[in-house]
This record gives sequence, structure tokens and C-alpha cells, in this order.
Amino acid sequence: MPDDNELLLNRNQKRSVEITLRRLEKLLGRIEREQDLPEEKGRLYRFYNSLQGEPEQARLLELAGEGRSQLKELADLFHLQPISENRLDLYRGELNVLWESLIEIESARLKGYGSVNPHLGALLDPPVRRLTQLVVQMETIASGYRI
Repeated sequence: MPDDNELLLNRNQKRSVEITLRRLEKLLGRIEREQDLPEEKGRLYRFYNSLQGEPEQARLLELAGEGRSQLKELADLFHLQPISENRLDLYRGELNVLWESLIEIESARLKGYGSVNPHLGALLDPPVRRLTQLVVQMETIASGYRI
């Protein structure tokens, strides 16, 4: 039987509160996990921590902990429920979007950004098509199919 606090939110309101607080909780977890990580570099990106001093890092972690405590209180107060997310589902969603994006950077599609050099296709398209194939294969595996 629901208590009075739970009845203060209708189903849609509760879902909105859960989604927003879940997003915040995920970010707080990332802050706590990644705070002491060294710089991460890819070929086309770089993640770094610009906090210079120990006091600022400690304060950020302290605030994240306070945020988690407040989230727990709200979740308990309104009987908010956790969800389980399969990482493969998240990968599959991102891979699907990237598959589409990769197709859009083939030379013939780049005309929307201006005239395309006639020699571009020979250099750009084969590796982009290979990346597209790799992404499709990864999405297939993430979907639970054997390739």
C-alpha cells in the first residue's frame, strides 16, 4: 500500500523525477570514479582533469557524496525504483547512431557542406566503409547474434 509521500507524485511525475535523479546519480558516480584517472587520449579526443589543486578535487568529491546522500533520501521518501541497464543495449544504441553517421561522411554525402574534391572519395570512402562494416558487426554482436 502506498504511503502519503508516494501519492504526492502521479505516475508521469514520478517517472520524470526518477529519470532526472538517475541521470544525476550516474554523473556523480562518474565524477567519483574518474576523478583520479590519468589523462585519457584517443587519436581524436582527449579527456583530462583541469582541477589543479587537491582542495578542489576533495571538495568536488565531497559534494558528489552529499549529492548521493540527498538522492538516496529522495529515492527512499518517494519509493523511487532503480532500473537495470544492460551495457550491450547502450552500446547497441550508440553503434546504431554511429552507423548512420558514418554513412553520412562518405564523400558523396558531404556535398551538403560544400563542393567535394573529386579525389576525396578514393581516400575517404574505403576506410569509412570498413569502419561502417565494423560498427555493423559490433552492433550485431551487441544484439546477441553470432557473426
